[in-house]
Parts: sequence; structure tokens; C-alpha cells
Amino acid sequence: MSNSSNARQKNKYEFVADGVYIFKRFDKKYVDSRGLYQLYAYYDGQNYRRSLKTVDRAIALERAFEEFQKIRKRILLGQSIKRTSFEFLCDEYLKARKALISKKTPEQDWVSDYHRLIVEAYYRRYFQKEMKLNDLSKLSDLMVDDYLNWRRYDQKFKKGKLKAPPTAKTLNRERVVFIALMDFAIKKQWIIPDDVPKFPWQKQLPSEDKPFTAFSRLAYNSLRAHSRWASYYDQKNTALQKEDREMAYLLKEYILFMVNTGIRPGKETRDIKWGHVNFSNKTLLIVRGKTRPRTIPLFPTAQEVLLRMHKRASAHCLENDKKLHSDDYVWKYLDACEPIYSFAKPFKAFLKRHSDPKKVKTPLKDLKSDLSSYSPYSLRHTFATMGIEREVSADLLMKCMGTGPRPFHNSYNQVMPESVRNQLLKGLITEKPTQV
Repeated sequence: MSNSSNARQKNKYEFVADGVYIFKRFDKKYVDSRGLYQLYAYYDGQNYRRSLKTVDRAIALERAFEEFQKIRKRILLGQSIKRTSFEFLCDEYLKARKALISKKTPEQDWVSDYHRLIVEAYYRRYFQKEMKLNDLSKLSDLMVDDYLNWRRYDQKFKKGKLKAPPTAKTLNRERVVFIALMDFAIKKQWIIPDDVPKFPWQKQLPSEDKPFTAFSRLAYNSLRAHSRWASYYDQKNTALQKEDREMAYLLKEYILFMVNTGIRPGKETRDIKWGHVNFSNKTLLIVRGKTRPRTIPLFPTAQEVLLRMHKRASAHCLENDKKLHSDDYVWKYLDACEPIYSFAKPFKAFLKRHSDPKKVKTPLKDLKSDLSSYSPYSLRHTFATMGIEREVSADLLMKCMGTGPRPFHNSYNQVMPESVRNQLLKGLITEKPTQV
């Protein structure tokens, strides 16, 4: 090293190597570290200090020389000599990612960004709070293994309830974020590429690869007819509460909408606003989802559903001297401001009620005996299977569903024709790895 500070070459600073010194701290304000040896390094305008955590001079010199070797290695690689904590890395990475998202896709919701969620929920919590990692250079393969064990076993209890361990798919998603974090640290010269630990790819277990449950064409037609019947009679039933009568109507439209769009239930559906619907172009913007924002085509049935709901919401606003705004949610009760969080509970209650011959004259047809296997996600699978049966382009189906060739092939290869399967396999061979 060169360009050492002449100001540091004083009697109380002992020379170790070029630009590296040690000294004892005796300041009254540093009560906890008084008498301990400290290291001071200076190079090309950068200064760096840390405690050597010893009162023994020989040990201090040995540790200082080890530190000198690390600093020298960083300088040769053109990196900063300063040490960076994991918490600082998380803060800077999230700032940079938020700025990138607001610039490229301003309509995307930052709160739901999965990089932010994983960093805040797991990485910051474990590496900073549990491991107290104040130096990125100490990050090792062993720490990553400990993190994986922590995710699999130590987090199995949540609020007093047994929590299922994360699947391989979930951990591989966290792996993508970890790699992005390390790439950012390398770019900022906070860590040497050779020091980056490996986050192993997790192999999917057979028990985790559960077959999907979709409705057959007969079951879907029966489901559609029953939802119409329930909507008609429940809205006239004055014994029911207002929200229950509204839910009967919304559930009928929800079933039609989901089977004719293929989007994910939950936040993708929940956060649709009227400003995202383009009736003239017959398109729908999906802002908040598992993947990046996408615009999908509105098929005739889905468009009719939205037109009916728009007309109903506009009439309600007119009655109350209000105006329907583009920021208003689509899937909500008329008098509510926030959207309905989930349709899972009313959907399952509907299936249970209309499959019981004691409660309805003609139960739902062609359903599995285990009704618990059905959920709103089954409507998404139904969109895919019915699209494959009708020989709809696989590219169009994947675009609507917001998925790629690999997961689409893994989920539906058993029901797709040989020609479509071969086409997807060719695409998988040339598929580029995802970059974050």
C-alpha cells in the first residue's frame, strides 16, 4: 500500500505494514473498549478502523497483519478497504431496487415486491439480527447452511401453531434474491467474488410435487349453473345479511372471470382496479403478482363479467351521488373501500353446500369425493386444461397465466398433446436463465 497518512505516524500509532497501524485506546468515552488494541488503515483517501479485541501486543500484531493481507487483496482487486455490514447491504440494495422499479415499471407495487419481502422477512432477520454479521467478508458456506436449517426447522412454529417447512420451490426463490444481493455487493466492491458463499439449488421432493386439481368440462358447466341459481335466489333472500347476498352475486362472476382469464387468485385478482381495465382494447393490466406486471387479453366472457360489474358499480355510485373512479377496486362490496381479501372460504362453502343432496335437489356433477382438494386456484388450472383441450396456443396461455415454459410444462404435460409438449421442450432447451 502507498499514500499513507503522515498524520497517523505518531508515537501512539505503531507501524505494522504499509498504511496499517495499531494503537491502544484510552479515551474515557469508550469505556467498553479502553485498553484494547485498535487497527487503523489508510489508503488513497480511504480510512478504516476496527477493534482487534485484545490487550496483548503480540496477538494484536498478528491480527493486524492478517487484516493487512485481506486489505491488500481487496486493493489488488480494485475494491473498497472498508468493511460493510449485512444490514447496510440490505438497505442499499432495497434502495437501488426500489429506484429501478419506479423507473422501469412505475405501476408495480413496491410493497408486494418479492425481493423486498424476502430480504425483510428472512435475510435481514437471520444474518443481521441472529448472526450479527457486521462484516460481509465473514459470510461463509457454513452460514448459508445454517440459514437453510433455520428456515427448515427453527421456524416451524408460528404464533403457537405448527408451520409447514418451506418447499424447495420457495427456497430456490430465496436463492435468486441471495444471488442478486451478492451481485450487488460485488458491484459496489464490498465483497470479493471468491468470498461469495454458495447457496445450493434445492431439489424438489416427490411429496412436494402435488398434482393439480382442475374442474372437468362437465363439472365446470355444473358449477356455473349452480352459481347462477345461488346468485338469483340468495339475492332475493331477505333473511340473509347484505354482504352474504352480495357475495352470492360476486362469487358467480368470480368463477366466470377466473376460468376465462387464468390469473392467480389472491393478490393478482384482489388488486385489480377499474383503471387497469381497458374495454376499448379488450385488455387487462395485472399489476401486483408473482411475476412482473403484464397485460393480458380479455376474452369475451371475462369482458362481459367486467362490463356487468362496472354497470352495477356505476349505478350504485349514481344512487349515492358519487363517481366511480379509476382507483376503485373491482372485487369489493359496493359500500366498501378495500377489496375482498380472499374468495377461498365462500368458494369452499359453496362447493360443500351444493354437493350435499340433502341441501340441493341436483348436486354438483363430476367432482372428486375429497372436496378439500378444490380451491380458487382450481379455476386457474381449469383455464389451462380447457385451453389445452381447445388447442389454444401455449404462448397465449402462458402470457395470460404469467408463467414460463418450465412450470407450464411441469404442471400440464400430462394433459397436453404431443405436439405442444415437444414445442415446449424445444423452448426449454434454449431457455435463458432468469437474471435479476
